[in-house]
Amino acid sequence: MAVGGPPADVAARLTIQRWRCRPGGGVAFRQAALALSIPEAATDRVTGMKIVKEALEAPMRQLLVNAGIPEVPAEGGVHVVAAEPADLAAVGILDSAAAIRSAVQAAAGVTTRFLKIA
Repeated sequence: MAVGGPPADVAARLTIQRWRCRPGGGVAFRQAALALSIPEAATDRVTGMKIVKEALEAPMRQLLVNAGIPEVPAEGGVHVVAAEPADLAAVGILDSAAAIRSAVQAAAGVTTRFLKIA
């Protein structure tokens, strides 16, 4: 055991359990985007879903661009400092579930307002 506290992997697990955290680095947003099932119909609702999906994928994509990493991994996340795939929760890169939910709700709200104006 490290001086001053538990090892990083144990600390990450405890944080995830206590604060309901998810892997950071855009992983949770990307998982949400991949879970969206968008129908083929051309309606305002489908347009809104496409906008939200694009917005959900943007954080990870921008992190990778900033780090000079050319492609988005098929699954999981990328430790941008090490420039390699990683289990971000295990290395302590986390986002709170409340912050993730708030960001998704805000994106949906902006999309709704945009579609009402257009």
